[in-house]
Amino acid sequence: MRALGFVGTPCQVQGLRKLQALGRLLGRRLVERVELVVGLFCMGNWSYPCMAGFLEARGVAPEEVARMRISGDRVRVSARGMELEFPLGEMRKYVKMACRMCLDFTSELADISAGSTGSPEGWTTLIVRTPRGEEVLHGAEEAGLLELMEVGEAGVEELQRVARAKFERSLRRIQSRVEQGDEVPHHATRDLGSLEEALSRTEGRGFRELWRDIVVSGLCDACGACSAACSELEMRNGMPRLRGRCPQDCSLCYAACTRTALPLRALEEQLELGELRREHLGRYRRILAARATRGGGQDGGAVTALLKFSLNSGVVDEVVLTCRDEELKPRVLTAKREEELEGCAGTVYAASSPLPELRHRVRLST
Repeated sequence: MRALGFVGTPCQVQGLRKLQALGRLLGRRLVERVELVVGLFCMGNWSYPCMAGFLEARGVAPEEVARMRISGDRVRVSARGMELEFPLGEMRKYVKMACRMCLDFTSELADISAGSTGSPEGWTTLIVRTPRGEEVLHGAEEAGLLELMEVGEAGVEELQRVARAKFERSLRRIQSRVEQGDEVPHHATRDLGSLEEALSRTEGRGFRELWRDIVVSGLCDACGACSAACSELEMRNGMPRLRGRCPQDCSLCYAACTRTALPLRALEEQLELGELRREHLGRYRRILAARATRGGGQDGGAVTALLKFSLNSGVVDEVVLTCRDEELKPRVLTAKREEELEGCAGTVYAASSPLPELRHRVRLST
């Protein structure tokens, strides 16, 4: 059986962890053996057509973009040998509706979480959460692939400030929907003590109800957990679609979806997370700044260095992650070599659906 690494945003990491927990509960193999989960800091993803239209209206074709990153309140774009900047506020209206109701900035269920907030320019902030995360980080440092330093209290407070800002904005939107009589089940179920209790709320509901309750309502974050759980579904244009008929009396897609129920506290208990905790940052063991000692990458290249070590040391055989194609569109890739990882360096700001690829790996190995 292959051992996989996975890199994703908070919603994608949540989807993976719920699939793992659901598989154990049902005695089924829903996803491949994932040995390392790297979660990315995320304020929200843009709809690709909107992002492309925004750039084109300012004279930049998506295929001309060499690099795109967010720094503070600015969007920085490298294109045609020029460095362009736009106010981040101008693009916030293009953030997907589901992202506007996400409460997690730092991927609290990952083995290692990574992003630029809290560290100096050219460094990556790493929140090490699990023993596996510590093992990989230590191995990469011992192999000479990473340089590490402590993140001071000021850096941690800045990280916490940004995470709190996202949480509070999203919570206000959620509360507004609830006041209007709409349900937001991923928020209402956060403190449930068990996955069984969460699943009891999804019994007897299949794809028709998933489409009505989650997709039509704008709650779907396009992670693809439903499609990863059921081979009768596929993701098309960021939405789940039936290939044929929905299996009778099957509620697997509804059960797998993180937006129908997301018992975060129960999922946390299934992971060996550190005992340290800060509000809006989750549980962790250490918070460090890191940068790669060789090679490129965004914000110090630490994520690429961690993945290279994991591949070369045998921690994982392949890494599932999202890259960009020539037109800046998100593309899910399974990387097996260093060159493929280097080709994916940098953040992809448009939403993708990587979780079904984990189901695809299961089918290939059975």
